[in-house]
Amino acid sequence: MINTQFLTVIVVSGQTKQTFEVDWIEIEAPNGSFVVCPGHFNIVSQIKNNSELLLKNRSGAVSTLQIPCGLLLVQDGH
Repeated sequence: MINTQFLTVIVVSGQTKQTFEVDWIEIEAPNGSFVVCPGHFNIVSQIKNNSELLLKNRSGAVSTLQIPCGLLLVQDGH
């Protein structure tokens, strides 16, 4: 069963790993931006080079992460 309350976002870069629990995340892909919310279908997408991820955390604040390059994987946690 998919968690419909929040998303767990794991960002891996080099030897560091950050984990966030968020309401949604906005990704900038090479062909445009899209938002992933709880219950989103499984997807793999390239993240646009030198872009920002927008994350709305569970307290309602929106933060940004600078991403030099990468891939996004969205999957059910089971």
